[in-house]
Amino acid sequence: MDLGLVRFIDFHTHLHLYDHPNEALKSIKKNKILTVANSNDLESYRDTCEMAKRNPLIIPTFGVHPQLASEYSGKTGLLKFALQKTPIIGEIGLDYYWVQDVAKEVQMEVFEFIIKEAVEQGKYCIIHTKGAEKEVYKILKQYGANKVIIHWYSGPLDIYKKMIEEGYYFTFGCEVRYSKKIQKLLNLTPTTQLLAETDNPVGEEWLGGSTHDPDLIKRVLQDISYFLNKDRGEVESIIFNNSREILQNAGVL
Repeated sequence: MDLGLVRFIDFHTHLHLYDHPNEALKSIKKNKILTVANSNDLESYRDTCEMAKRNPLIIPTFGVHPQLASEYSGKTGLLKFALQKTPIIGEIGLDYYWVQDVAKEVQMEVFEFIIKEAVEQGKYCIIHTKGAEKEVYKILKQYGANKVIIHWYSGPLDIYKKMIEEGYYFTFGCEVRYSKKIQKLLNLTPTTQLLAETDNPVGEEWLGGSTHDPDLIKRVLQDISYFLNKDRGEVESIIFNNSREILQNAGVL
């Protein structure tokens, strides 16, 4: 891919959740947004791969969201082909806060299986941690996972600092504008470990906003720059280069 055609990189979206994905694809093309499109299960991965055939700026990634872990409990072997195909794994993880209808043991079974596969294949993982930050960190350490991208962290400060020490990357998105805690985490994060995301189409609307257009990544970058008290061009360049390095290492670029 010619990165000269790319203006922004959004490291976490869910294109399969759009009611009208064609409109999102048009905006991605218009605004030159290289988009890491996470999936939640096998079906959504297939849908995202189909979109990627129509737009070279889409990078489809396979994962099993903790909310859907019960679909694969006892049959994790079904995931092997997709895990081998995807250049980056995501979204995966644990959620002991919002996800109350999927047993912790079931979430853990699927998460551990995927992490083991990821380490064996040497792939980056995009990881959800809500309410299970300590458990996620323990598993990552246990299996020696070091190609880690933590998505929208909002948990305990002590675990966050440990994750920083491990060299994990962290995506920051729409909540930077609204949360002093997220702003504090942002300022603790070395710029070499910083990425940007929108979590479109659900992130901003969940926070009370009214847009899920892919060009939301521009506002996210503006907010990150503002709360870091750094020049916007400098921050955009740093985040772009961090993203590019991961994608090159993953064999996408």
